Amino acid sequence: SSASKVVKPGGFLVYSTCSVEREENMGVVEEFLKRHEGFELVSGATLGDIPPQCLDDVGCLQMLPFKHGTDGAFAARLHRVG
Repeated sequence: SSASKVVKPGGFLVYSTCSVEREENMGVVEEFLKRHEGFELVSGATLGDIPPQCLDDVGCLQMLPFKHGTDGAFAARLHRVG
């Protein structure tokens, strides 16, 4: 929330964790979006360089140890539209 105050309109904020827990990942993003109407979630697919198998159903990066053979990780790209 604090970092969102310095994102210029048209800019991006990335929220990232080394967790696979929903409440630490998408749960935090959903709560952020409820409190910050000027932001929207943008799919990582729009970047063109993230393999589709590394994106969840809303386009957030979701690395799972049992699926990807990596440490757990999550990232959401938030665009300040206004």
